Formats: sequence, C-alpha cells, structure tokens
Amino acid sequence: MPLENDFSQRIESIQNFRRLRTVPFTYEATGKFIDYWFNLPKQGLIPVKSGVDLRGLRRLAANALMLEYGDDGSCRVRLAGTAHTQRWGFEPTNTEFFDIVAPQNRERLAGVFAGLFDTPCGVVIDAEELYASGQVCKTETVLFPLQQNGKQTRILLGMGLGEKPGQPPEQNELLAMAFYKINSASYVNIGAGIPG
Repeated sequence: MPLENDFSQRIESIQNFRRLRTVPFTYEATGKFIDYWFNLPKQGLIPVKSGVDLRGLRRLAANALMLEYGDDGSCRVRLAGTAHTQRWGFEPTNTEFFDIVAPQNRERLAGVFAGLFDTPCGVVIDAEELYASGQVCKTETVLFPLQQNGKQTRILLGMGLGEKPGQPPEQNELLAMAFYKINSASYVNIGAGIPG
C-alpha cells in the first residue's frame, strides 16, 4: 500500500507541475531535464544516484551538472558537461562551486540549495554570469536532489544553460563569477511541498 501511495503522489505531482507550469523556462531543455528527473526510479520521492544514466540525457549531457553538498556548507562540482568548460573557459570538475559564485550571492544560493534537502524539491534559477571581459551571460540552472545508497551525502543533479550574446567567446574568455546576479529562484514541488 505505501508504495502505491508514493507512486500516486508522484504521478499527481508530475501532472500538477505540467498543468500549472508555474516555473518560467527560458530553455526547452529545462523542461526536458525535469521530465527526465521525474521519470528516474525513486526510493520515496528522490532518485538514487546509482539509478542515473546520463545516456538518457544524450542531447542534454553537455550541460549536465552534478554537485555534492557537504554538511559543512561546501559544494563540490562532481560533474560538469563540456558546455560549462567551453562557456566558462576552464574545467570546473572537482572545484568548490561557491568559489566561482559571486560573493554577494553565496549565502543566498547556499540557502536555496539547503532548501532542496530540507523539503525535497527542485529549483530553477534564472541568473547572470559575469566574464573577465565584462560580458554578461543570462543563464538558467535547474537542480534536483539525489540520494546515494546508504550514505548521508547530498547530491544535486541538473543542468546549467546559457548563451553569450554575439560571437562565441575567445579561448581566453574566462568566467569571473557565476550567479553574479540572481533574478529568480523558483522551487519545483516533487510531492513534499516547497520551502516556506
């Protein structure tokens, strides 16, 4: 019975999300990722990391992002697709994520991330990145929680999408700060509600 109830609750959440579409998407790929995440096998409301097969994200994998959120407030980049490396001008895998986030938004973003675990839910963040040249890039980041079998590790899986205006960046164009400006952070209910 409990398993059937979990399944019914999940289906209801998916249907409500699709019907209401209260989260404004800039990129169609954001909606595709959310559909992918909702269709992952789950234990309760949250999928297990071992059940994630990035081949299911073939066309979206270049924008994939996996973050490991520590109890000490750290947030390490565990996986960053090639689109991040190309856009940011460096390979971010294994770096401390908050080191590349604008100082004025680190605390706010840490609070948003913590909310994803306190009340299991997803988030779509509309933001801007600042580059060393002064160029600004509008971005959209979508993140949802994952469980790791038997471990307390908190993991976020998602995508970061963005396009620099004009011509593609030069090889030496480097990211100065991610989340330089956060325009909005919209939580996505996965069946447990959203942070108040």
